[in-house]
Amino acid sequence: MFKVGIFTFFLIIGLMIIPVNFVSAQMDNSFSPCGFPLASMDTKTANQLISCFEANPNIVNDFEGFAFAVGTAYHELNNNEKSIFYYKLALEQDYTNGDALALLCYVYLDEKEYAVAYDYASRAVNLGHDGIGTTICLDASEQGVRMQENKEKSIITMEKRMAQLEAEEKEKIAHLEAEEKVEQQDKIAQLEAEQNSGGCLIATATYGSELSPQVQQLRELRDNQLLQTVSGTAFMGMFNDIYYSFSPVIADYEREHPMFKEAVKIAITPMISSLSLMENANSEFEVLGMGLSVIMLNVGMYLGVPAVLIIGIRKIN
Repeated sequence: MFKVGIFTFFLIIGLMIIPVNFVSAQMDNSFSPCGFPLASMDTKTANQLISCFEANPNIVNDFEGFAFAVGTAYHELNNNEKSIFYYKLALEQDYTNGDALALLCYVYLDEKEYAVAYDYASRAVNLGHDGIGTTICLDASEQGVRMQENKEKSIITMEKRMAQLEAEEKEKIAHLEAEEKVEQQDKIAQLEAEQNSGGCLIATATYGSELSPQVQQLRELRDNQLLQTVSGTAFMGMFNDIYYSFSPVIADYEREHPMFKEAVKIAITPMISSLSLMENANSEFEVLGMGLSVIMLNVGMYLGVPAVLIIGIRKIN
């Protein structure tokens, strides 16, 4: 009786172990035909699984769930491109594979494709899958989408601001160019008007205005004395040809350089003062005689006096 009891006990145990081993063998064969458990996928296991797969490439189609295993191995090895391919293949084989959806979320999160990651995580949640940190990936991808949207908005705002600043700068440059062009045209018109009217460009630039006493003195001398005689008119014709060939340049330089303007003022003031001698010349003879006298006086002042000083200094040395 005792022997029968022992036999019955071992028989029951055997009947319990055989189905468990059979189910385990079926699960191992279904998910890991190369003999590697998915629960402990590390770098070493991933490399071994990939080596087995490369030797037997058809097993992804022959064994259910193995495409997911290959995708997980590539994910462990940071090969996101191949990982995505095999996770998607696993979804083609079983579109309700929540693990594949969840891990696709993580892969696309690594790629910073937050909108795609969020889509896969949402699909997994809708299927009721909350494993492998699905909700964590869902929240992270949602934050990534918002961050990306804010970044894009910032870039758009910055681009608009840059375009606005560029437009303002172009408008400012165009305005300055227009002002400069108008100023240049006014200057040319003024010079042409002065030349046509016989204006004294150098004196006007030196004394600041056509209405200054010195400029008025020169104009009155020209109109009231010189142009009233034949010799004076001839002299003014020759003088204007020579004078207006260089006076615009000197006048412009005076306007741009105040120190040069002061030097010219010192230089021409004695000459203008000497021309006052001709204010009483009315006849042809008086204009000619006093004109020659003024010319000789200025030659003496501007050439003779400096020459005498230079010779005297050399003699002393």
